[in-house]
Amino acid sequence: MSDDGGGGSGARVSIARGTFIGLRADVATAVSALLMSVIVSRGLGPENRGVFFLALLVASMIALVGNLGLSTASIVFAATREISLAQLHGIAILLSTLAAAVGAAVLLGAEGFWTSEVLKGLDTVTIVLLCLGIAPTLYAQISQALLTGLGRIPYVSAVRVAVAIANPLVLAPVVIVTNDPQWAVGAWLAVMAGNALALAVYLWLRVGRPLRPRWSVLREVVSFGIRGYVGTVAHQGFLRVDVFFISARSGPGLVGIYSLASVFAEQISLLGKAVYGASARSIGELDRESSAQLTARIVRLLVALMVPVAVVAGLLAEPLFPLVFGEDFDQAALPFVLLLPGTICLALWYVVGLYIVSSLRRPGTTTLIQGGALLASLPLYYFAIKAWEMTGGAIVSSATYVSVLACGVAVLVANSGVRVRQLVPGPADLRSLAQFGRTAIGRQSG
Repeated sequence: MSDDGGGGSGARVSIARGTFIGLRADVATAVSALLMSVIVSRGLGPENRGVFFLALLVASMIALVGNLGLSTASIVFAATREISLAQLHGIAILLSTLAAAVGAAVLLGAEGFWTSEVLKGLDTVTIVLLCLGIAPTLYAQISQALLTGLGRIPYVSAVRVAVAIANPLVLAPVVIVTNDPQWAVGAWLAVMAGNALALAVYLWLRVGRPLRPRWSVLREVVSFGIRGYVGTVAHQGFLRVDVFFISARSGPGLVGIYSLASVFAEQISLLGKAVYGASARSIGELDRESSAQLTARIVRLLVALMVPVAVVAGLLAEPLFPLVFGEDFDQAALPFVLLLPGTICLALWYVVGLYIVSSLRRPGTTTLIQGGALLASLPLYYFAIKAWEMTGGAIVSSATYVSVLACGVAVLVANSGVRVRQLVPGPADLRSLAQFGRTAIGRQSG
């Protein structure tokens, strides 16, 4: 029997419990990525490792471009049930297939140019394999968003953990036996196909057979998604543009040090991403004022949790970076500390941005905020990195993330009864945080 995701027992998961479940999947994914990096680096060597990751990067970038904001739209419309879930599922299949076909036409149609000028080291077989990986990659993104909007956090998390385990387990023997990047890409493709299949079967059983979307529905969903789409692309831009400026200015040596600081600082935002997924349904289906009050409460809890963690991490950075990563990385400590305030704000932005998109229905506002932040940061990065290299990049990055959150808070305050002081945690929030933790690990029911 199909299930629209509403009302049934087990359909709902508390925000606390959902956060823990989502964070568990994030940690599993991070550990899996580390293991894959070790396996591929040792098994394939530098050149073949580059071919492997270049293939995966191209597939993921085409999937990002082809998404058209449908992940955000799927969360919103699945949570509100304004559009048939079967048609949303049909849109996911249609868009994934279309993106893969366009990507294959662009890559294979001009293969000579790509392999000689941009994608050096890739050949026809590798390009075909990565093109085959576009559809399951994009389908997984959209279908996971749809299930998140339905509140099916446990299943989404379980699939993500399974993929995190399967990736190194499937990849390791293939790399060890073949030492061939084509086979490694094939192993990745097998895992992605299994991931998409698991999601498709679950959606078929719970939602029903996917339906071909009506043109009016397709237009509405794509129109809604694309208003926030540029913002998503801009978000990825201001997360990584500092690295490109440092590379152009100082070369790969400083990029290696700075990227280490940047990647580790960003891990503090994992909790914000987990809360984003866990609270998506609640924020989307509540009335506007209740949604705003819930957003404010989540922000207070995140601040109460992340600020002490960041303070401890900052104090330990200087001794631990050279101790753990070697003396060559001791310079990463300062940019790491400078990035911490910004990454806290980035985690909070995920929740505030969700309110703007899901409750206010203004994805274009998040696009303006994030696109404006990217454009404003470009000249700042140029001059700051020219003057202070990594330190300048970290300062501008942190300031950019702070400004994005400030704009989001301004929108929240202007469109609700929430005031800025309600975003600052107090003693009652510390007690709530303890309760949140107990609920998250299952000591009490949500």
